[in-house]
Amino acid sequence: KCQTCHSLLARQLTLPSGDTVDLHVNPEDIVNSVHGEQVIEGTQYTTLRCTDCHQDQGRWGFPHQPIDAETRRDLTIGMQQICQECHSDIYERNADGVHAQHISEGNLEAATCADCHGSHDIVRVDEM
Repeated sequence: KCQTCHSLLARQLTLPSGDTVDLHVNPEDIVNSVHGEQVIEGTQYTTLRCTDCHQDQGRWGFPHQPIDAETRRDLTIGMQQICQECHSDIYERNADGVHAQHISEGNLEAATCADCHGSHDIVRVDEM
């Protein structure tokens, strides 16, 4: 149901800072990403649905709750917790790494998961 609107939306959300966030999501980006249908080590995986990642219906359900991020960067950093849901082992390994350390020290330009891997068009590690 998410794709019904988000695949058609051509508008942007304006955050308090004036930064904008594109609300359009191309379903093919997900299908063609690492989270698309594939076989890994003999196991068949199907394409993830929006709610596989955006699980918190209080936050991601419809009607949507207001986004409390001031800037686009605040939003990107806040969205990292979505990756943690399935990739807790990687997330924990990186929690004491240089990127997380810089973010905790206030350097908001330090890399997040999405900066390197993408958001809906998740890039395979071997394609980076």
